Amino acid sequence: MASSASSSSTNQDSELIFNYDRNPSWIYDVFLSFCDKDTSESFQSNLYTALTADGIVVYKDEDKLLNRDQIITSSVLHAIEGSRLSIIVFSKIYADSTWCLQELEKITECRRATGQIVVPVFYDVDLSDVLHQEDLLGEASEYLKQTILKKDKLIREVCNISGFAVHSR
Repeated sequence: MASSASSSSTNQDSELIFNYDRNPSWIYDVFLSFCDKDTSESFQSNLYTALTADGIVVYKDEDKLLNRDQIITSSVLHAIEGSRLSIIVFSKIYADSTWCLQELEKITECRRATGQIVVPVFYDVDLSDVLHQEDLLGEASEYLKQTILKKDKLIREVCNISGFAVHSR
């Protein structure tokens, strides 16, 4: 349990991030990107609840829970574009999800184009594990090699941003 001093500090920090220079074109304060197969529902729920309890408007993609590994919907892309900040919860199989990688690609586009703030969270995985995945290129087709290299480039770009490590055990 966090002390009241650190809780107060966290509330002040979130007020600075979310109230500073509010752009009327933002629909959400936070876009939450996660792999539902790999992060516990309690972690996602607690994070969402903590953010919304402070009055932060959060987009948590419920469609992903129903339509796993399908093409990302335009409403999700619009939510990413309309968010001031994206929290990416990297987990052991985040990069295996086509849906999550499409979100990651759009988030990095928005970061470059509009200065969207990106906060990586490493959930039950170390930064080094995310960056140094097994070499999958071997005998792969050229298309698959390009896809893997693109995925790796996106992940490395986001992992170079300061983030947080969360371990459930």
